[in-house]
Amino acid sequence: MTLQESISNLYNVFAKYTGNEKIEGCPCCVSEEDKLALHAKPLKRLTNQDLLNYAFKAMTTWGTEDDYKHFLPRICELNATGLSYDEDLLIDKLWYGKWLTWPSEEIDAIRIFLRAWLIDFLENITFFNSRFIGQIISILNEPEILNYWKITAKNESSKPLVDFIYSEYHELIRPTYDLLDLTYSQRKFFIEWIDGKASILEEDFFYYEKIDAKYAKKVSDALYIMEQENKSFKG
Repeated sequence: MTLQESISNLYNVFAKYTGNEKIEGCPCCVSEEDKLALHAKPLKRLTNQDLLNYAFKAMTTWGTEDDYKHFLPRICELNATGLSYDEDLLIDKLWYGKWLTWPSEEIDAIRIFLRAWLIDFLENITFFNSRFIGQIISILNEPEILNYWKITAKNESSKPLVDFIYSEYHELIRPTYDLLDLTYSQRKFFIEWIDGKASILEEDFFYYEKIDAKYAKKVSDALYIMEQENKSFKG
């Protein structure tokens, strides 16, 4: 299922939650203007700005779980299409709402969406969002989804990976590392997948050495980090 199809599926599955005309919230935290903004437009036309305050306060100081389910498809759509950048908040709210206890068709719709969202992100990756990638891999228990990220030599496709290796790979190796929310086997696959790109990075080093010495040095450092840290992981 494509990303757009998975979003349409969310709207269909959660359509039964029509939303209250006036969702009650803590009077200290939620103004009348905030409440009116939620119903000023049809659901599919609400913007990130319209939903921003609600997305933070939903189910805690503003509205119920059913209220949140009404807005959930639009919140998901805004995040997945780059019109909002609160993916951590979205996933945190799902956990707060105990989404794995929801009706099976709702759980399935969310899983399908998260998978399509991550695939779309990996196919068009411009930066390595470690927490986002790790959380969804953990939820789906599908580390193999990383294979949708196509990395080839002599272009910029390896740059997000180099950035991750340079800044966070050493943490991925550590058994206590929990930012990615991965099990040991998921983490092991992640590490082996990255290690499998070493030959591409080596080719990149020689290519960029002639045209971008600064980046070539970063690639070289990344390769060194992989070599040294793998000794720690393999014990």
